[in-house]
This record gives sequence, C-alpha cells and structure tokens, in this order.
Amino acid sequence: HLRGGRGVAGADGEERLGKKNGRAFYLYGKDKKSKKEVDESVYAVLGVTPGKQISAEEIVERCALQMVNEAALCFGEGILRSARDGDIGAIFGLGFPPFRGGPFRWVDRVGALEVVRKLEKYEKLFGKRFSPAPVLVELARTGDRFYGDRALSPADVGKPRSESAARVRI
Repeated sequence: HLRGGRGVAGADGEERLGKKNGRAFYLYGKDKKSKKEVDESVYAVLGVTPGKQISAEEIVERCALQMVNEAALCFGEGILRSARDGDIGAIFGLGFPPFRGGPFRWVDRVGALEVVRKLEKYEKLFGKRFSPAPVLVELARTGDRFYGDRALSPADVGKPRSESAARVRI
C-alpha cells in the first residue's frame, strides 16, 4: 500500500544504485573509509529544496501515522484476525513502540477521530499516502473502537452495527 513519492520514482530512472555505482542519495568515494557526501543533484530529482527543517515530533508523528494507517488497512481487508494480532505483530515484527501498546491500542487511546484528522491534514500536504484507512474513518464516525465494549472485528468492517451488535473482544 505504501508507495514512495514522485521523486523516489524519478530516482529509479537516474541509475542511482548506491554503492554499486557510487551514486544514489550520497556520493560514495573509492575509499570505503571516506565520508559520504550528499549528492546535491538528488534534490532536483526528488523535487525538494534542502534546508527545510522538520521537527523531530513531526517526523515521528508522520512515520507513526503511516504505520498505524497501514495496520488499519490490513485490519479492514481481513488480513488480520484481530486487533490484538495486529498489535502483537507490529510490536514484535515491525518494531512498533511497545509502550504504545501497538497501533490499534494507540488508536483507541488517542481516538480514531483525532487520528483521522491528523491523517487528513497530512493528506492535504503530501497526497494519497496519508489517506485515512476506511476502517479509521468508520471508527471516527461511529465511535466504535478496536478493543472494549464497542470493539470492531475485521468481519464487522463496513457492516451496519446497532448498539446491541457491539461485542466485547479481547
């Protein structure tokens, strides 16, 4: 689901093979111990202007939101059996911060509405790669959650639910 930006696709046609040909995002010297220097021509290929400072908080938020959104896409497509499986897989398999409880616990703690608002903000700035997963939009709209009394299972995604249909899931 995640795709590189337009610039990364442009870099593919530029024969930027990294150490193989000494050219990529960095210029590689013949000596292995020489310091890598940024290849200034890569900025034009990527369509960026160097010098723009992004806060560490924004970098973390953007990376975390994309990981959470991708997990939600997997949930909505039925790839995961449960939110719990997704949380365990993300923590042990992908390095999601364990103190956050996994992407689905994190969404429940922060709130799906807030997560969707942040994704939509970045979608306006950076395009489709930040489009909120449909399941997140559904949770934001209905107030359902991945855990607890109003827990949603992958089988419930996209189906109308009444108050009595909400089941407890662990």
